[in-house]
Amino acid sequence: MITLNSGLFAVYFALLEFLGIKDVPSAETQIAIPYIPLPPILFILSLIAFVSALIPWFTKLPLNFPEEIADLRDKAILVKYSGAITGLGFLVAALFITIFIFLEILRT
Repeated sequence: MITLNSGLFAVYFALLEFLGIKDVPSAETQIAIPYIPLPPILFILSLIAFVSALIPWFTKLPLNFPEEIADLRDKAILVKYSGAITGLGFLVAALFITIFIFLEILRT
């Protein structure tokens, strides 16, 4: 997901140029203009969430208390899961906004 996300960041601007956002300043595209900066910001937030889900935790593990090891493991899994879900949420929101912008540009 990290490589997909960082690739989408670059492709977004290339597609905007390809669709000719600078050449189509009509009244119909004025609806999409305020939303243009949102997808890159959401891509960056998604990238941060995915990377934070992969960062390892440095904690002291007590080897003589198996319950505490299980609790630390459950906490680490919960943090990784919530980071992945948050990143996916940002990514899906960015993709929906991107599709909306591109459709508004193509409509003109």
